[in-house]
Amino acid sequence: MPPTNDVNSAGEAYRRLDTYPELKQRIRAAGLLDLQPRYYALKITLTLGVLAILFALTYQVDGWMSLAVAAVQGVMFTQVAMLGHDLQHRQVVRKRALVSLFGVALGDFLLGVSYSWWSSKHNAHHGNPNRVGSDPDIDFPVLAFSEEQLAEKRPALHWLLARQAYLFFPFSTLQAVNMQLMAFDHAFRERPAHRVWEATALIAHVALYVVLLAHLGWLMAIASFMVQMGVAGLYNGIVFAPNHKGMVMFGRDEEPDFATMQVLSSRNVYGHPITDFVYGGLNYQIEHHLFPTMPRNNLHRAQPMVREYCAQNGLPYVEESATGSIRAILSHLHEVSAGLRTPRRNSPSEAS
Repeated sequence: MPPTNDVNSAGEAYRRLDTYPELKQRIRAAGLLDLQPRYYALKITLTLGVLAILFALTYQVDGWMSLAVAAVQGVMFTQVAMLGHDLQHRQVVRKRALVSLFGVALGDFLLGVSYSWWSSKHNAHHGNPNRVGSDPDIDFPVLAFSEEQLAEKRPALHWLLARQAYLFFPFSTLQAVNMQLMAFDHAFRERPAHRVWEATALIAHVALYVVLLAHLGWLMAIASFMVQMGVAGLYNGIVFAPNHKGMVMFGRDEEPDFATMQVLSSRNVYGHPITDFVYGGLNYQIEHHLFPTMPRNNLHRAQPMVREYCAQNGLPYVEESATGSIRAILSHLHEVSAGLRTPRRNSPSEAS
């Protein structure tokens, strides 16, 4: 069926597509939404196996070698987080109870991140990607992704915001620690549904790391923790930022249809076996946002159908290299904050 026209509350015209159900029917008929138990059994076993080896190595090394192990642990933390992401989208199992159980085990215990907090935040992101005021993934105190956001920032932050393109990845190194702090605040103050389980798992996470790092001495233990968290945060930023940052931003009153919102706000990174591993399949971000429950190993198979759908419906299918996507993010941040770097000119009356 052809697209129809609609006008949002801000008075801007949107083409409203009613063709998405047809695409979903094709995707479902191709079996691309079916669970992939063998794939995930192997993926989970290998990922957790490597993490267990790294935990064991923590006891075998000391000095500067412990920092190298911590850096690799930071990488594997993000790999585990990607499994938690797939789990939350029910790509691994469908049953809610199992999703919650494994989510607490991977998120709260292994990562120190509240599964229920992250799930709520991530669901809000998927429902309103790049929508100002609704997408928590574009709501940061010291970052602005649109002029609308920039105008709402406190003047005290303008110096940092003017340099946000240079500070984006340094800020990313703090993200993992920030998520852990948010996890404890959520579990102990906001009373989630599985509060006892999450609080217990978070405390067990702290105990695990106290035991793992105690033999290093307090100074090297702190250094190892900082390296691990810094690498995990940076890796997280490199993987997740290219997905949406620098793409179309939607105002609070704009109401595009589902497919239009998901495609316009998403950017793919060219697929390759190495890229697919590094990004955990999230380099197929357009496909993932159109079909969140699709197992990650099927995303590349859906790509030709989604690309064809976008071409037929006049939707831009944005796909870039990994380096190109990072340049696009930083260029966008630099452009948004350009006004804060422009020297203020005195008016004629002030000059006199």
